[in-house]
Amino acid sequence: MKIYVINVPVATERRAMQEAQAKRFGLDMHFVNAIDAAGLDDEFCQRAANNWTRSISKKDIACFMSHRHVWALAAKETSPVMIIEDDVVFSPTIKDVLAVLAARSDPWNVIYDLEFAPGRHGISRTEYWHTKNPEISARYIYKNKIGLGAYVLSPQAAKRLHDAQDIYAMADAYVWTRPWLAPYQIEPAPAVQMIYLENVINLESSAAHNREIRFENQSYLKRKLIRLGITLDEARRFIGG
Repeated sequence: MKIYVINVPVATERRAMQEAQAKRFGLDMHFVNAIDAAGLDDEFCQRAANNWTRSISKKDIACFMSHRHVWALAAKETSPVMIIEDDVVFSPTIKDVLAVLAARSDPWNVIYDLEFAPGRHGISRTEYWHTKNPEISARYIYKNKIGLGAYVLSPQAAKRLHDAQDIYAMADAYVWTRPWLAPYQIEPAPAVQMIYLENVINLESSAAHNREIRFENQSYLKRKLIRLGITLDEARRFIGG
């Protein structure tokens, strides 16, 4: 399975880490230049903030734009792909997990979350499927708005994500609250971002060093309406699951 790696060009240490993982696990990685937050002007960032509920930074905006750019690439593929951020660390099971997912014939709207992230998640007790070799299962995600570091999706799902939002939304909250989405968590998760690992040097990209200017939605009413829309989308997906 093709893996798109979102990587800021100057983050050479992160790229080297991913290249080492690709060699170690035999992964088909393709690097995509991330949008650099330093290149975003304040006027555009304010327009982006006016499309969201909370204050946001240039890093937040660059993150969403980077994922959206890769969704456009994934939409041109003929089979599901994996998208990761450049600080993701894999377990040795990753290639076997991807082989299982690549062999499946899932509906177009199925997206698999392969990442471990702390926090409360609403996950079904019933397994969608289970395999013995490797020993993994997929469970429906009722609620998850934390993390978008490693996921697998179809070209059709990528296109829909790309086309439905052309300004800004918080990347992980946007993806995991789509009412049409059929999201499943892979357990045990074969990927984790470095920020959640102890005793690991966090290889920061240049984006992390940009001045943290915060931009806020200038309309109180619009903020509340966007928040309501997200809640309703999440509720529809919860009921549908």
